[in-house]
Amino acid sequence: MVSGIYSIVRVGTDDLYIGSSSDITKRIKRHFSQLRNNKHHSKYLQRVYNKYGQNALEVRVVEYCDVDILIQREQYYLDTYKPIFNTNTIAGRTVIYGRPMRDDVRERVKATNAAKKAAGIKRKRNPMTQETKDKIRLAQAGKPREYAKKPRTEETKRKISQAQKGIPRLYARKGGAK
Repeated sequence: MVSGIYSIVRVGTDDLYIGSSSDITKRIKRHFSQLRNNKHHSKYLQRVYNKYGQNALEVRVVEYCDVDILIQREQYYLDTYKPIFNTNTIAGRTVIYGRPMRDDVRERVKATNAAKKAAGIKRKRNPMTQETKDKIRLAQAGKPREYAKKPRTEETKRKISQAQKGIPRLYARKGGAK
């Protein structure tokens, strides 16, 4: 695990996204997974990805640093470069839609959760109807409880290899495309 500050840059421009992570490789993989699935939190970065593809984006490590100062260093780079792909200009964990939770809201949520816990109230989930349970039971009938991992066919291996070609080494697994 390597911690630090990274950027995702649109090739040929100064447009960038700046982020920090305690495990840069894992975080970058998550960014591109979200982009492939059209679920990235930055609508600007998502639009570039959708229009120009993955090859239009380049990942750069800006600075390796200790986990204790990640947020401080990320804020420095956010203030310095003013990246257009970042939806939030404040470094740190975000809650929803890239916006930090206000302190008063955070305290209210903590107080509510503490009161519910003290009262023994558990979070209600939508229970499944008996009809839904029966449908699931029928669909699973005859299947083993734990699915054994099937070996990959040569065709599947070829398809995976083709899919990995052109992906920068940072994203490819060991032994994958180079």
